Amino acid sequence: MAIISKFECNVCGNSYKTNRGLKRHLNIVTKYNASRPDLDILPENTIQQFKAILVHYIYKRLPKESKQLGKQSVSVPATESQFYAIFKNYIHYYSALKSKYKCIFHGSSSNQLLPSILDAQNWGIKFYEQRQCTYIVLCDDKDTIDAENPIVQAIA
Repeated sequence: MAIISKFECNVCGNSYKTNRGLKRHLNIVTKYNASRPDLDILPENTIQQFKAILVHYIYKRLPKESKQLGKQSVSVPATESQFYAIFKNYIHYYSALKSKYKCIFHGSSSNQLLPSILDAQNWGIKFYEQRQCTYIVLCDDKDTIDAENPIVQAIA
């Protein structure tokens, strides 16, 4: 009887036959998060404004009365430099051919990690009927969010 040992990445869940395979995977992930000279370095106030816009889009996609089932995605137009400036330490996959990034947030600390990255501390878990829940809830007062729309503020 052979004992099969698996080495698993605790972020993406990929399994490897050897510890060496896992280390190679983690080294590649580290390279995705290394500074790239081809990306513009953005001023801090630009990064903060984009974080506010991103939070606003997420809130609009997951409103208080959400009746949609399953995973929800949020698409926000952004430059590669904007995305990289915010998620540079959390990129777990990158395709240079398609210019596609993937960040994975799961586990017990994930509902605290994303709010920390986006500087939005008023997030939490919201439970719905039939055992549904969202792990991103920005604010229960919809009027407050509309009045403080960061897109309108950035344009003004």
